[in-house]
This record gives sequence, structure tokens and C-alpha cells, in this order.
Amino acid sequence: FILLLSKFKTVLLTMNETLYLVIALFFASVHGHMYLSSITIGGQDQGERNCLRPLYSGGAAGTYPNSPIQDLKVYTRGLIGSNMTCGFLPFAANPANRKCSVTAGSVMGITWHHNDATSSDDIVEDTHKGPCMVYMAKSDDGSGPVWFKVYEEGYNTQTSTWCTMRLRATKGYMEFTIPASIPSGNYLIRTETFGLHEGNQMYGAQPYVGCAEVTVTGSASGSLPSSDYLVSFPGAYSYNDAGILFNIYNSFTSYPIPGPKLFTSSAVTNTGNPTSNPTSNPTSNPTSNPTSNPTSNPTSNPTSNPTSASTDGCGNIASQCLQICGERTVASCKCLNGNPSIECADSSAASSLRPFWFL
Repeated sequence: FILLLSKFKTVLLTMNETLYLVIALFFASVHGHMYLSSITIGGQDQGERNCLRPLYSGGAAGTYPNSPIQDLKVYTRGLIGSNMTCGFLPFAANPANRKCSVTAGSVMGITWHHNDATSSDDIVEDTHKGPCMVYMAKSDDGSGPVWFKVYEEGYNTQTSTWCTMRLRATKGYMEFTIPASIPSGNYLIRTETFGLHEGNQMYGAQPYVGCAEVTVTGSASGSLPSSDYLVSFPGAYSYNDAGILFNIYNSFTSYPIPGPKLFTSSAVTNTGNPTSNPTSNPTSNPTSNPTSNPTSNPTSNPTSNPTSASTDGCGNIASQCLQICGERTVASCKCLNGNPSIECADSSAASSLRPFWFL
């Protein structure tokens, strides 16, 4: 009887997993994909596609500018192929329209979108759960072992939240710190997310990759990370890596983020938490030298020292947005004049809140 019961439970789990996978595959064909939309420097959104490597525009059947680097027929075109450097070739091998200037040790923002940079964009379908990573390389083409990881976020066991789900809550926006110790010069910034809704099968994980071109200033005497931090793209991942061949439908207590160990400068700490949307509006002629001086750790625990929590006075606004809207979708998550301005999808107007340490 016990043996029969065990087999019955196994069948139920398999059926449940299959059902989730079928649903995920359906939404993947309709909703799920995403692309790198813009970067934010000094609180200023640099505008859609500025300072970014070009997206796919070849028009091949079944492939779109927001498609994952995945090919179930020719595996070498997928996660272990050359498209993993900065996106689909030959398009992503072309330079950006210009390089944006960013100061070493400052905070830089990244915005992802599903279809377009509009307030109604859903960022990514909620079945596409997975991690987010950011790499940098002091290189023009990103070839060889030149990439070091400066940001990572996987699965938060306390909130049962994946990084991609937090991106939905922050309207695609996340932040990381440019290491203060790296030398000045031209860099590629490679950002990626993973959809693990098919990660329970070999070749099923879906990476979304995009690259920005920046000039880092203010650290002439800096040095690059040692070789034990450096990886190549392609080459950093394999199809059977623990964080890539991963079944999100099973019960688990931890998630191993793919790639090398995280590099941080001794002067700054990377928190690994997406934060709020940039407060300024995109412009057609954004400044190349941000005048603001963002704090090196905007999402550190501000309850012990509220005044140092964030230069905008809002602290961890992403957590506030999630707390206020609860199960509802966050329509807008901003910091205006030092106060959070949060709008939920079913709200008629934004609710202005005092900084969260006064709540």
C-alpha cells in the first residue's frame, strides 16, 4: 500500500509539473519575452536604446528583438553560442549610437521591457521566473575572459520572490553599483535575465541578454579584478549548470545563481536588490556627465540611519511598492521630491507616502 501511495504521489507531482510547464509554454509563445530598454545614470534615464548595442532586426520566423538566446534545434546558437556575448549577431556586434559617461563608485540603473517603453508594458510574463545578473568588461568586443560580475539576484527565500518578479513590481527597473576600484576607460556592461519556466529540461533555460557601452571616469589609478573573477561569453555557462538546469516547480530551499563569484570594491557593497524607477523623465539629449552623486549603497538598511538611506529620501521604495499594492500590479513606483509616489493597477491616483521609516 505504501509503495502504491508513493507511486501515486509521484504521478500527481509529475502531472502537476507538466501542467505548469504547458501553461508556461503557452504564455512563452504569447507574452513572455523581454529586452534591455534603457540605462539610467545619475538619476537621469538616458532614453530608449541610447548607448545600447543594437537589437535583433533580421526578421527570421519565430525570432524577435525580445527573443531569448535559445535554439532548441541548434544548441550551439543558444546558451553556449556567440550570441551570449551581447545579443543576437551580427546586430549586437555593431557599436551603440554613443557611449554614456558614468562615474566609478556611482549607482547605475537598467530598465527592461517586454514590448515597448510604455507605462502599460508588463515587463515579462509572470511565469518567466529566474535570476538577474550584470557583468562588466573593459573591452570593445567582449571577447575572451574579460567579464566580471558586479550584480546578481536570484531567489529570495524569505519573500519567495525571483528577481524577474521584482522587475515586474519596479516596472523593469533595477540598480547596481559601478565598482569604485576599477580603472577609468571604456567598458561594456552586459545585463541578463533568465526565464527558468522550461529550466527543468535540458536546453530549456531562456537567457535574455543586452549590452550597454559606457565610459567610466574618476578612477585613473584603479585596477581590474584578478583572473579568478573573469569569465568569457560564451563559455561562462553550460546547459547542465545547477542554476540553469533547475526545476522551479519542485520544492527547494535555495537557488545557485549561475556564473562566477561576485566582484565588489572594498569601498562599495552591491546589495543585489532592484529598486525604484528613475525619478527623471527620458530626454532626447540626456546629459553625458551626471551631476548627482548617488550613494554607494542605496538599498542598505536605512532604519538605523534614515538620512543616509538614499539620496532621494525614499529608501527601499521597491519594498514599499510591493507592500502597498500587495497582490495588485504596481502601475507606477517613483520617488518624487523625497516622498514615495506609488500607484497600483486598480488605483485611480497615486498615493503619496512619507519616507518609510516614518510609517
